[in-house]
Amino acid sequence: MQFISKKPDLVLEQRLATYAAWIVSKKQWMKYKEEGTEWAKTAKPEKKKKKTKKKKKKKKLTLTWMHYALKKIRFNPVGTGPLKFVSWKKNQYIKYQANDDYFMGKPAFKTLTFKVVPEMATRIAGLVSGEFDIIVDVAPDQFKVLNRYKDIKVHSVVLENTHMLVFPPAAKNLKDKRLRQALSLAIDRAKLRKTFWDDRNYTPLGHQLPNFGQMYNPKRKGYSYDPEKAKQLVKASGYDGRSLTFRVIPDYYLNGKEAAQVLQQMWKAVGINVDLKFVDNFKQVRAKGVEIYAWSNTHRLPDPTGSLMITWGERAAIQRKYKLWKAPEAFNKGLKKILTTADPKKRFKTFQKVLDIYEDEMPGTMLYNPLYSYAAKKNIQWTAFPILFMDFRPDVLKINK
Repeated sequence: MQFISKKPDLVLEQRLATYAAWIVSKKQWMKYKEEGTEWAKTAKPEKKKKKTKKKKKKKKLTLTWMHYALKKIRFNPVGTGPLKFVSWKKNQYIKYQANDDYFMGKPAFKTLTFKVVPEMATRIAGLVSGEFDIIVDVAPDQFKVLNRYKDIKVHSVVLENTHMLVFPPAAKNLKDKRLRQALSLAIDRAKLRKTFWDDRNYTPLGHQLPNFGQMYNPKRKGYSYDPEKAKQLVKASGYDGRSLTFRVIPDYYLNGKEAAQVLQQMWKAVGINVDLKFVDNFKQVRAKGVEIYAWSNTHRLPDPTGSLMITWGERAAIQRKYKLWKAPEAFNKGLKKILTTADPKKRFKTFQKVLDIYEDEMPGTMLYNPLYSYAAKKNIQWTAFPILFMDFRPDVLKINK
């Protein structure tokens, strides 16, 4: 098969090989065409309430049979991987069986079930009792507990995913970038890593990872801890002491709640008052009145186009859908240039300028890349992917008798 792009695309191979480049069944997709065509004739897009009195031209959304197919396939998937979908129950479990015809060979299991177990103590108890074979999201302070058991082993990998804080420039109380910069400078990331991750992880030098290759700049300063400068910027910004709201989903990120409480005290130390508000989901996080919130950015490709562009670029939800940041024109143009420029040196130079703009604007800041740890029975050999994607192909998962 030959691919011909309209413009240079230096990461085409990477994008075709990424975990998100799913292959779907044409037969499964096309079987909804006739039924979906009839549905599209009568279906109407949901009307959104008007936010302002001003009349704006609405973009017309044309529904097609493919919208219908997507709705159906979402809960009845057919792909080409090692798993066959069986059933699921929201917030409880999802069941699969092995695809013995998988092209890489027979999977090591007959059935595989994911269970939602929010409490870490319950997960550990289930592993010890034999109810579970693998548990995920194990905090470093539990390693000693698990290492007492001869039939259990803990495995860890630092994720290509960064825990972030978002400081939306569109928020009334965060319009001055000096205050946003102060919020970032007040954070002692080294202390957070040592406290919550046993200093086994790291904070990236900006929106880049070493696996970016030629696009990685090891000389970047990264995010600094400078409380004195933070105090100066707080004063210069005209901040009047009013409380800023920090929205957090308590159990969404491992150590997220605890880190938020420490951050609150770090900001207080430089004169910024922050109220913690625990919410249930991201819809509530980004609801009206949003100010500071916890988020994460996954580096989907070893390149800026699969990292900064996806999460913060012109077409990213934070700019386009939620309108929490209107990036400078030079930022958006720079990312487009990176996408279409073939010269590696020009791409690198442009990327550095884009990072400079982002770090000056400070619409958000990086905390660290978390340590992802799981525990499993010793007879199970499974290698975790450095992105939150659980791979159970025969070459990755083996079970010793």
